[in-house]
Amino acid sequence: MSVLRLSDGGFAVYSPLAATPECIRMLKSLVKSEKLSLSSAWFMVPSSFPEHHESLVTWREVFPEARVVSVHPRINVISEFLLEGPSTDAPSQLPLPLRKDLDVAVYETPLLREMVLTHKPSKTLFVADSGFYINEEYSNALTRGITQLQGIYDRFVTPPFFRLGMNEKEGKRLYERVKDWEFDTIVTCHAALVEEGKGKEAFLEGYRHLA
Repeated sequence: MSVLRLSDGGFAVYSPLAATPECIRMLKSLVKSEKLSLSSAWFMVPSSFPEHHESLVTWREVFPEARVVSVHPRINVISEFLLEGPSTDAPSQLPLPLRKDLDVAVYETPLLREMVLTHKPSKTLFVADSGFYINEEYSNALTRGITQLQGIYDRFVTPPFFRLGMNEKEGKRLYERVKDWEFDTIVTCHAALVEEGKGKEAFLEGYRHLA
């Protein structure tokens, strides 16, 4: 879960996971200490996988002012804004208040539909499930062995099973679009981040299967 400051004084939460009492206290404390505006509060639900939205109902009870931008309809996702269709349509569907600070594209295969997002002020790319960076810090012996066999250990890359079935034309459009964004850091939802200064190079290599 990442909290992104917006230039209008509000904030956006990318992948609102784990609405535990501790996480709720932390987010409330951050909003208060940073004087973030609840009148411009957003939850960005980036993936069709349930772990990215299963706590959304609770978060909306805590922050009833917040609006939701989702990439996939789910029964328990109360979403004011749904990004539908191909990646090229996503930017025009992004709510106007967010366009100054954020840009989006959609990664889609038969197994996954994902909102890839950039936060322009911090030059950071956010990915949910299409990009993993499994290194020594974020792995155990079993995970290291599996990812080493797949050739994806200690690299930022799309797991092979999330590459299957992607439309070649749409994949190329996505790759060309994202590579034109200005970012130098990548934050992933499930593994290590790609540190500042290495993000663009890591994306170009890790998503080269789309090019």
